[in-house]
Order: sequence, then C-alpha cells, then structure tokens
Amino acid sequence: MAGVKLMMPSVGLIPVFVGWAACAAGPRVVWVEGENYKTAPQGLERTVGDKASASGGKVLYGECLQKKGNVVTSEFQLPADIPDARVIFRFARAHFRSTMRPAAIELAVDAGAGAGTEVRKEIAFPDTKGWGYIPQDYRLLTVSLGGLKRGKHTLKLTSLADDNDITVDGFFVAPEEFQITDEELNRCCRIQITSEGYVGLARPTTALRQDVEQGISLAVRSFAGKTTRELSWTLAPTGFAALEKAANETPLLKPARFHEMDDGPYTLAISCKDPNVKIEFKLFLCGNLLSKLPDRLAALRAFTADLEQKRDDAKAAIALPDLQHIVQYLEVNCVKFGGEARDENAVKRNLAVLEGLQDHDALLADMRRASDQAVTMMKNLQAGKDACEGLGGDLRRAYRSAGDGNLIPYRVLVPDAYAKAGKVPLILMLHGGGGDEDYWVKIEGGKMLRILNERGYLAVMPWWRPSGRPPGDLVQLLQLTMKQYPKADPNRLYCTGLSMGGFGTYSLVSEHPELFAAACCVSGTGDPARAEKFRNVPLLIFQGGGDRVVDPSGAERVAARMKELGMLVDLRINPKYGHDYHAEEYLNQTLNFFDKHTRLPSVEGPASAEKPSPR
Repeated sequence: MAGVKLMMPSVGLIPVFVGWAACAAGPRVVWVEGENYKTAPQGLERTVGDKASASGGKVLYGECLQKKGNVVTSEFQLPADIPDARVIFRFARAHFRSTMRPAAIELAVDAGAGAGTEVRKEIAFPDTKGWGYIPQDYRLLTVSLGGLKRGKHTLKLTSLADDNDITVDGFFVAPEEFQITDEELNRCCRIQITSEGYVGLARPTTALRQDVEQGISLAVRSFAGKTTRELSWTLAPTGFAALEKAANETPLLKPARFHEMDDGPYTLAISCKDPNVKIEFKLFLCGNLLSKLPDRLAALRAFTADLEQKRDDAKAAIALPDLQHIVQYLEVNCVKFGGEARDENAVKRNLAVLEGLQDHDALLADMRRASDQAVTMMKNLQAGKDACEGLGGDLRRAYRSAGDGNLIPYRVLVPDAYAKAGKVPLILMLHGGGGDEDYWVKIEGGKMLRILNERGYLAVMPWWRPSGRPPGDLVQLLQLTMKQYPKADPNRLYCTGLSMGGFGTYSLVSEHPELFAAACCVSGTGDPARAEKFRNVPLLIFQGGGDRVVDPSGAERVAARMKELGMLVDLRINPKYGHDYHAEEYLNQTLNFFDKHTRLPSVEGPASAEKPSPR
C-alpha cells in the first residue's frame, strides 16, 4: 500500500488537536526502550510486558527490579560528548499496599571513552498511581549525570530493597537544554519514541466517533528541529483491503468518506520522514452505534417500564432484571466511552491490573452485543416467547438478590454444544478483588470464553463481593441458572475463582459441599480448619511461587491439612508465576481436573437461596 505524503511546515501550523514542536537547532537525544535491555535477572516469569500506551507498546516488566539486589543493564551509544548529560526515565509504579514506598534504586553509568569513572546515584521512583496501562500512569524522573563521552555506555539499575517494581517504558540521555514533560508524552494514547523524535495518536483513546469527529489527530516532534515534516500514512480495516486515502496539509488526517465508514477495528500505519519514526496501531470507530443508542435506549426504557407493571407475567419477571441491567450498562458506558473515565479507587484498580485485567477496545463490541441482545429479548417477549430464546454465546444478564433486592449483574457463556447436548457441565467463576462480571470475559481478549466454548462448559460469571452481601446470593444464582438452563448437569457443577475469588470459592464450597463435584482455587484459599468440609469435593489449587499479593504459604497449609485428612487435593505451585491468571494453562488444567470428577447422583441440586447454610 503506497502511503500519501503530507508536506507539513512546522512554523505557524499548530492545530487544536496536534502540536508540531520544533526548535532551530535541537539537542542530540538518545532514547532507549526499556524492553531492549542488555541483561536482566534470570528465572523470572517474564521480563517484558505489553502496555499499549507505552512507546512501541512494550515495557521492562516491573518484576525485574522487584527484589533487593536485582540488576538490569542497558546500553546506549552517544554520537558526541555531552558535558551536562541527564537521564530521563519514563516509568510507572503503583503503591497498592499502604506499606509501599518509592522504589529505591542505585543508578550507575560509566563516563565512557576510557575515562575509568562511573557515575553512581541513589534515586527513588515514586507512586504514579498505575502500572502503565494508560498514559496518565507514566511520569518522568530526571537524574543529572555530569559529563559523558562520545561512544558506547552501560546504564545499570540495582534494586536496593524489595517491593521495587517499576514499569520502565524507556529512558532519554540528553543535554540539560533538552526539555520534555509528562503532559507532552501523556497526551498520546499510542506513541512511538526514538532518538530522533516521536509520533503519537494525540487523544485519550483509540476509539473514534466518525459521526462527529473530523479525522485522526497526530502529535509529532522532531528532536533535531527540522523545518518540514514529510509523513505517509495508510488506514485499513483489520483483515480487509486498504481504503481510499485522502490528504490535506494539516496534521489532522482526514480519511476519505470518514463519516461513512462502518464501526469496527482499523489499522493505522504511519511512516514519518522527520523524525524517522514508524508506528502502527489499531483504531476503533464507534460513531454508528453511539449515534443510534439514544433512540434505542429510549425504546428499551419504555419497554422495561411496561414490564415492571406485568408482575404476574412469568416471562416478563425473568427478563426484567436482564433488561434493567443492560439499560443501566449502556447508559453508563455511553457517558464514559472515549476513555476519559477512570476508576478513582486506586487499590481496586491496581489489584485488577495485577490480576491481568486490562482495558480493551472490545468495550464497543460489548456494548453493541448488549444492545442487540436487549432488542432480541424485547422482540421475543413481544412475540410471546421466552426472552432468551435463540440467544447463545456470551450473554449479559442480571438477577434480583432475594436477600436485599439489589440488582446483581452476571455474564453467561452458553456453549455451542448446548443446543444439541443432553447435559453440559456448569462452572461458577468468581473474579478477584479488582474485577466485576466482565473480568473473565476480558482476559487475554476473550480467550477464556473460547476455551470454555470449545470444552462445552456452560459458565456463569457474576459480580460478587464476600462482605456486605447476603450469604445466599451465589446459591440463588446457581438455582436460577439450573432453572433457566435445564441442560446444566447438577452432578457436574464446579466452582473456581482467582485471588478474592479463590478465597470465595474455598468459602462457598466449604459452606455447600453437597452442591459441587470439584473446585479450583487460584491465588487464594482459606482457613485450613475448614478443609474437612471438602471431604467429598476434590480441590485443585494454583499458586504462583512469586505471588506478592497472596503468600503461597496459605495454599500450602490448606493442602497439607487436606492430605492429613486423606482428601483429594492437587497443589500446583509455579515458582516463576506471580498473582496473574494464565488463561490457557490454568483454565485447561482446571477443566481437565473437573472432567475427572462427578458428584454423586443421589445428592440433591442447589438448595434454596432463602435458606443458605450457616457460616
């Protein structure tokens, strides 16, 4: 695909959305990507992490400097002597524990050219409130180095304490006159930085509303201070041929027929001549859906209000919580869609990050799916059918708690096999402390759902909390699922959960062992004194040996007690893993374990939620 060249003067052309920064004789700058390290500690689960908002989408993973004594080295080449050199780190760090302090690191840089000297300084990387999943998580930390000679240098970072996790996007080495700020870089939700400059998407999100926006805003800066910009670009829908392109002399790229484009994922590839930077990333157009949602929501609100009056209609009563939740979900996301809304609860958000939760452009697809589901449910009810007739796959649903009447959302995965199967296994999946009903759906771009579907499992994934909620909520949900999905096999009912969900799985199964054929706790178990409740319920436990959120010793105590009692327990500790959920490995092993175990047919199905077993 041939790119369209845009000749853009840097003087006097600064549109609202884009800054084209340049200076007459810009300083020579070196940029080193964090992931392009020379050496890092051995035996780690990973040393490089994926962070879409980082330069190039990758970073030096925080665990590299987590423990005292860990060392990471990088190399860089200076084209000329710098008498007043500085190193500027772009990093992210989250103090998710009250005991955490700024990361204490020793920085060492050799002066170069046989000088025989080394600059050593102790520096502290403070809390930035996030691990780098969004641009605003990143901060710049500047350290003066003094004189550095032309040639190759080594930069060494040595951790001086534990809990020193730092997400390092990269670092600049530049003279004192070079100026750059957090705000300048963080205005770009996607960016590629080089020693020549950077190119980025100058907006808070990769989602664009083609129904109201004029085009695609770019931020470009040359560190060499040239007077012109030559830029080529292509825009293509993911998986399809390139669209026709249009060019004009403005940094606001205007694709041909932009307002006529369909919603969905597109790939934007940019090649800039000065600075010499190439970047490619996905955009997501969403204007068609968002422009139609107000009218659709108005119709759904009116229909839902009508259902509320039909208290004696059984089909309406079942569908009402689902539609109430979908309306609320669409209303909330219509307001915050565009990526500017952030969770103010830093502890919750960062626990979610530790457990693998990431933001994805799939939010739009989820909104469309929920909207289409609600319309189908409405049409089914109007035709006198069950609301969910003909609906399969991933569904957004809700129920009213019998304990306090609150609306509790959940997701259901109805596998393709359900239509033709006699019976299917059912798995209850409990998210961790930073998650919600969408947690399992989002992991690794929907990989969990694909595996569950391939294995023929009906899965129910609720929003839940272990405290402040009636104890019968989860049992009520299981009872409701068995009723609404009669092919769910009560003798193959399983439970699994991560972190808080692991503790919740242990608690729920120990309270209701008569319901479950087997269980799996991931990064969280419970009191070994309750292990005897698992006498007829085989338990699989996954634990990361390097877990810094939940100490592996708890899982070891539970497993030891169960073995002492002669129970079936399988403890699997991976010394390289931390607190993350490893979707393909963990879930497939979990389902393999579950496939081996069936509850005795003589045991009754889920008990009434109104009479939960006492704690």
